Amino acid sequence: MANNNNGNQFRDDEILVLDQLREGKSVRNIFPKIGGRLRLAHEENDQLSITTEIIKYDENLAVVRAITTSMKGNFPGIGMASVDREGIKVRILSLRKDRPLRNADIRNFTDLRRQQAYRIMKELESDDLVYQEGHGQAALWYLKQSLRKQ
Repeated sequence: MANNNNGNQFRDDEILVLDQLREGKSVRNIFPKIGGRLRLAHEENDQLSITTEIIKYDENLAVVRAITTSMKGNFPGIGMASVDREGIKVRILSLRKDRPLRNADIRNFTDLRRQQAYRIMKELESDDLVYQEGHGQAALWYLKQSLRKQ
């Protein structure tokens, strides 16, 4: 049952529509919720089993490990859900006022994986809030000068 909002088989209650400002332009992103993905997976595969384990859960963040078993084998995965992704950005920006940080510092502070921390920092960079100097493990993220005085 295709849906006019997302052009696929997810029901309206199985998607999250997020309107954001990126570089001064409004951008609409549509994300399927995990429940919709699971419903579709079960409907299309009689031999599907999914087991989950909560690795971390607090009021701001949930980290879940899952193993999907089908006729083709076992497929492990790990995922994160954040109630307040913008809150994580605010916490990162508050750290930036004192000194530049490495990606590892951000991961330690937020419990995010490397790519998750990097994506959030790239979002902050595209919002013109931070900039990066260097590459790899030596890279440092700095708060834009105009924001340091606030």
